[in-house]
Amino acid sequence: MSLLNSIEYFFEEHQFIKDEKILLAVSGGIDSVVLASLLNQFAMDFAITHCNFQLRGKDSDEDESLVKDLAIKYAVPIFTKKFDTVNYAKGKGISTQIAARELRYEWFRKLANEHGFKFIATGHHANDQLETIIFNLTKGTGIKGLRGILPINGNIIRPLIYAKKEEIEQYASEKSLKWRDDISNQSLKYKRNLLRHKVIPVLEQINPSLVSNLHFTTERLAETAYLVKSTCKEFNQKNIRKTKDGAFEIDLMALQNSAFKNLILSEILTPYDFNFRQTRQVVNNLNAQVGKIYKSRSHELLINRKSLIVRPISEKPKWQQVEIKEDTKEIKFSNLTLECNFIDKPSTNNLVFKPNKLYLDAALIAFPLIVRYWKSGDSFIPFGMQGNKKVSDFLTDKKLSIFEKQSVKVLCYENTIVWVIGLRPDNRFRVTDKTKKIYTVEAI
Repeated sequence: MSLLNSIEYFFEEHQFIKDEKILLAVSGGIDSVVLASLLNQFAMDFAITHCNFQLRGKDSDEDESLVKDLAIKYAVPIFTKKFDTVNYAKGKGISTQIAARELRYEWFRKLANEHGFKFIATGHHANDQLETIIFNLTKGTGIKGLRGILPINGNIIRPLIYAKKEEIEQYASEKSLKWRDDISNQSLKYKRNLLRHKVIPVLEQINPSLVSNLHFTTERLAETAYLVKSTCKEFNQKNIRKTKDGAFEIDLMALQNSAFKNLILSEILTPYDFNFRQTRQVVNNLNAQVGKIYKSRSHELLINRKSLIVRPISEKPKWQQVEIKEDTKEIKFSNLTLECNFIDKPSTNNLVFKPNKLYLDAALIAFPLIVRYWKSGDSFIPFGMQGNKKVSDFLTDKKLSIFEKQSVKVLCYENTIVWVIGLRPDNRFRVTDKTKKIYTVEAI
């Protein structure tokens, strides 16, 4: 397949692109320069964008100059921008390569939105595809990693993805195109260059058609990935329930009964920074470790009685308790808001009792009241009972998960719990026929 055949094949496969505005990312290297020539040859409606990351001194500026000349040659609009890549990388604690990627794609998206570009085109080709797949394989990957660079990913398109590097070089030579070489592409200190210059040539000795046939493999893998995604989507719709504060629950029995539990759970958890090894540990312990918690960088997972609960890892509360004074009308504690009020006692028959609203005999308390998280050793006399009960036992009886227990708060008068908030008041402070004034606290 020649270079022209490769790009024709791409646009035939994706007919809807031909009549749309395209923003072409041109670095000044041979791949993007050739793609600019091809888009011009095919009379596509495109503009050029170039990022100057200021990482190579004078060379970076000369790259920018060449790209500007290219825009003049094809009489197309051009957008250029200089980035302070080094300081951006330091500020975020990432490599300059990752920083450059974040900066350019953020800017590309902004340009596309502001100027009505339907697609953003990059110069990735078949050899890049092979490098990506092998690189992902060395790190350990699933189907998504093995399918490599997608021809279309959202509004990002790769028209050269079926073309080989040698075809691109031949075209550039025949058209007498000018481009810039980045000498860092030859350095073996970069892992991708090591693959490009040392590993792939050996693989091509084994199979000279390795790059040519690659797109057939990636197409099959992409279809497999789509099938996996569809299967997982169907499972998610039936068996995942969103709760509050970014948390969700996965039906445990449905997962246990699935023939693809490892695969499904991996697809669910990967966006939350869990790796496949952790997923496998969870699956292996579904029947044995109720109460076990697994953590990723951003989330934690609890194996509960009937579900897996996943939630963001929250910061430790900045305060341990807050006071409610006699004139307090509203107070906030963590994610809880309490509204407080005094009311003259009507008939107790007119009171509407709700789990999130407390009615106290005002004569039995003094201020300030304290709101805090419950702690080990806490006890109270649950409404309707006579004897003390540990809060921990009460929460267990309520069948709360460990995560739910951690978020429970209590309202206290001196050292006595008045209310396990939202769950049960203490019997000693209940409203009776002798009550003259009522104090109410409502959790909203």
